Amino acid sequence: MTAFIFFKEEISLFHENFEENNLENSKDTNRITENSKEYYSSNSISKTDFDNDSNFKKDNPKIEYKKRTIVGFDPGLTVGIAILDLNGHILSLKSFKEAKYSDVVREIISHGRAIIVASDVYPAPKMVKKLSASLNTKIDSPSSVFTVGSKKEMVDEFLKDIKSNFSPNNAHQRDALAAAIKTYKNYEKKFNQIDKRGKEKNLSFKEREEVKTLFINGMPITKALDLINDSKVNIKAEKSNFDNILVSDLKTGVYSNSDSNLNSQKTLIKLKSRIKQQESQIKNQEAIIKNLRDKNKLLKNKIRKQKKKSSKLKFKLEKLQQDYSNEILLEKKVSSKINIIKKLQMSYNNEKVLREKLEEKLKTFNKIKTIEVSDKAVPVKIIKSFTRDGINESYHQGDLKSGDVVFLLNSRGGGSQTASLLSKLSLKAVIILDKMPPQAKEVLENNDIPIIKSSKIGIKKGKDFAIVKSEILDKEIQIWKHKIKKQRNQDEKEKLWNVIDEYRAKRKRDSHEN
Repeated sequence: MTAFIFFKEEISLFHENFEENNLENSKDTNRITENSKEYYSSNSISKTDFDNDSNFKKDNPKIEYKKRTIVGFDPGLTVGIAILDLNGHILSLKSFKEAKYSDVVREIISHGRAIIVASDVYPAPKMVKKLSASLNTKIDSPSSVFTVGSKKEMVDEFLKDIKSNFSPNNAHQRDALAAAIKTYKNYEKKFNQIDKRGKEKNLSFKEREEVKTLFINGMPITKALDLINDSKVNIKAEKSNFDNILVSDLKTGVYSNSDSNLNSQKTLIKLKSRIKQQESQIKNQEAIIKNLRDKNKLLKNKIRKQKKKSSKLKFKLEKLQQDYSNEILLEKKVSSKINIIKKLQMSYNNEKVLREKLEEKLKTFNKIKTIEVSDKAVPVKIIKSFTRDGINESYHQGDLKSGDVVFLLNSRGGGSQTASLLSKLSLKAVIILDKMPPQAKEVLENNDIPIIKSSKIGIKKGKDFAIVKSEILDKEIQIWKHKIKKQRNQDEKEKLWNVIDEYRAKRKRDSHEN
């Protein structure tokens, strides 16, 4: 399409130059013909690259070509803009604080015609979409998270490779440049392929850029190359036809006498050129429309497949959620049952231990009963410690009752209060291994509870109780009672003598006073 515009401008310029020559007659025909051929030979776009096109623009200021660019855009309070051409050269790298939208657009179009606006985040921000709509470009954004580290690494590597004087001064410029570089890298291989195949077809720099633009907009490379190449061939044919008509008319003297014929011929040529241009544009647009329709059809099929896939996944997800919920409920029920089982198991174990203890006590009790029935032996209840807790433990377990004989394994910890607990039970006798504290001994003796050393009666100790021969025990109890009675009589005599002595001493004092 650009080539058509160049050709139209060439025709206009040629006619202007032609009128300035003020042709008077057919004698100048050969000179004009040579000038025409020389002009088209030196300015034909089919034989030049971008540098020659630049010279052409200098010679013909009416013709202006705008480079195709990739714009990296980082919106925000401070806007970052990076502009690359399709060869990966940095054209601009700037940032604007609180910039107007018009200033941003002006900066971008001052460097060429943008064909892609690139963003460093996905999805693209609203400001990026607005800029893309204003410039009528595609949007390119990363498909995954573009980390700060990845951006910095990409920018540093790119600047090192191209040896550019540009360098980002802040994070906004860096993000914009990273977005533009990433987009360029995505298309770089295809751009190189277009350049290689375009040069094989003798396409100029601008024509190759047109191919790249068509490719970015969705047209396959081969189709785009053929379209631009066909347009170029049509332009060449139109030029050649124009030259032949012009030279023929000059030779036959069509322009020698009247300018009206020349003007009519010029108008006709312009109209034909315009018709060809419009036909080529229509053909180009039809190709783009067809390509977009094909792409739209593919996208619709893809959307339909994705919806079907999404529906299946949704159904699968709902089923998984239901299964998961059922599994959780089952786990809760199982957990509850397990807790109940553990509690029952614990209760069973406690009951089992208690039953074993009770069975053991029952056996002991039966043995004690058997011994009690016999006149030869007396059962002895064992108290492990001569303390309040030890006595209470034996009492609450049903081991102690009135008239029992007890065996203190350790009598050192007891006192008067501890001895009082035993006194309340009205025990038959207390057997000891070691020496009992005097306070406790006094309480028991005052309550007529015999205290007998185990070494004197030959006690036999079992696991839960002990036994002693009833004959020996009764004999020791009698000995203790006799001893206590004698001791009490002696104490009474001493008390009486003490009273008599006190009385005598008083009478003596009274007599001395008189």
